[in-house]
Amino acid sequence: MNDEKYIVKSKTLLPVHVGGGAELLLDPLSYTVKDGWFYSIHLDKMFIHFPQFAKEFVELTEKENSIIALRNLIVETFDPKKRDCWSFRSKASTEFEREFDSKRGGLNNQLLVQCMMHTNNRPIIPGSSIKGAMRTAILDERVRSKDESYEEKLLRKTRYQNRLNKEASKIVEGEILMESKFQISKDPFRGLKTTDAILPEDSTEIVQIYNVNPKKDSKGIPMWVEVVKQGVDFSFELAILNEKKFENTIRPFSIQSEEILDSCFDFFMNVFYDEVENFYTNSDSLKCHKNISEIKKICENIGESNTLLRIGRFSHLESMTFSGKLRQPQHEKGWGKTRNLIDGEIPLGMVICNFEKMESK
Repeated sequence: MNDEKYIVKSKTLLPVHVGGGAELLLDPLSYTVKDGWFYSIHLDKMFIHFPQFAKEFVELTEKENSIIALRNLIVETFDPKKRDCWSFRSKASTEFEREFDSKRGGLNNQLLVQCMMHTNNRPIIPGSSIKGAMRTAILDERVRSKDESYEEKLLRKTRYQNRLNKEASKIVEGEILMESKFQISKDPFRGLKTTDAILPEDSTEIVQIYNVNPKKDSKGIPMWVEVVKQGVDFSFELAILNEKKFENTIRPFSIQSEEILDSCFDFFMNVFYDEVENFYTNSDSLKCHKNISEIKKICENIGESNTLLRIGRFSHLESMTFSGKLRQPQHEKGWGKTRNLIDGEIPLGMVICNFEKMESK
C-alpha cells in the first residue's frame, strides 16, 4: 500500500499569526520603518555598507542614554536597496508608522513587535502548527464518537454523519489522550506528516492587537504583531504514511483523509460559530460583522474536499483544546471571557484548505 500524499491549497479567511519566539520579538534597534514598510535589519551588514554609520554607531554606544540617537541614526542611514541589510519586510500601517515616529524619541519606549519566522523574505507557518490543529480536531471527534449518544450527535452541526469512523469509536482513551501511560508506538499521528507552509513575499502586515472583553468598554494594553493578511493563498504538503512502515502498531487507530476533512470542519466550524454567538453577535463593528458573514457563507457552501483550520496564536483556548468536559484548564473564575482582536474588531486564525491528491510515482 502506497503512502497517500496531498497538496493542500489554502487561503487565509482571517489574518494569521504564528509567533517566531523571543528571538523575533524585535525592538527599534532590530528593525526600522521606511516608506510604509517595516524592515528587520542586519546591523552587521549596514556596518559594511556604511563605514561612517559604523563609526558613529560605535561612538554613540559609549555614551549614556544614547538609545534615542542610535534609533535615529539607523532610520537616517538605512537603505532598503541594499538588500543584504534586511532579512524580511512587512507592510506597516499608517498607525504603526505614526507610533514608531512618536516613540523612537522616548527613552523608555521600546515599541516591541512580535514577528513570524521567514525564509528569503517569505513568512512561514510551521507544519507543527498545522498538524497540531488537525490533531486537536481529530482527537476531539474520536472522544465525542465514543462518549456521545446518537441524539447528541444529531444536535451538533455535522457534515457527513454517515462517514463517522466506526473504528475510531473504539479508541483507547488512555493511549491517545495520555490520561494513563501513553505508548508512542500506537500514536496514529506518527503516520501523519505535514510540511511547513511557505507563504508569498510581502503577504504580511504589522497590526495592533487588543484584548477585548465584550462586557466592558475599555480595551487591554495593545501589542504590535506581524500577521498574514486575509485572502492570501498558500499551500503545504500532507502525507498519510503506509502503516507497514510502523509494523502495524498504529493500525487500530489509523487516520484517513476523510477523517481529517470531516473532523477539522466540524470542530473548527462549531467552535467559530460558538465564538460568534458569545462574542460578536452584539458587536457594533461593521468590519467584524462583514468578516463573519463572509466566513459563514463559505462554511455553508464548502465542498467535500475542503475543510477549515484555526491556526496560530490568538486562535483562543476553544480552538486549541478538546471540547466539553475534556477542555482544560478549568479555573474557578472560568475562561474564555475575552478575545484578542486586530484593532479590537477582527478575530484571527481561520484558514480554508482544499485537499488535492498527488499521483503516486
